[in-house]
Amino acid sequence: MCKSSGQTGQLAKVIKMVFGTGGVNQENQPTPPDASDTALKNQTYEKNLDSTEFPTTTTCRFKCTLTGEECNGQEISEIALKDEEGDLVAIKTFGKKTKDAESTFVFEWDEEF
Repeated sequence: MCKSSGQTGQLAKVIKMVFGTGGVNQENQPTPPDASDTALKNQTYEKNLDSTEFPTTTTCRFKCTLTGEECNGQEISEIALKDEEGDLVAIKTFGKKTKDAESTFVFEWDEEF
């Protein structure tokens, strides 16, 4: 948003969600991303968004689903939004969520203005 306001006048569209397993420390506590981070700590998968919705006029919701075939056995603990220029525009960490073949994970990320 800063670059758009001061330079280009536009933002690249967010098109993917990126998943990783490096979002926790040795005590399995989420480690907040640093403002200088440009990548996940341990990226394991990337997928196109299912949808982009606007539930209110000040919220953009990005949705991505991991199906039974995707990321099995992984302990997902970090995700990011990736734009059409290939840049990560936001990173989030959380406690480990173990994915198995019998599970479908739906991730919704609200960007609020």
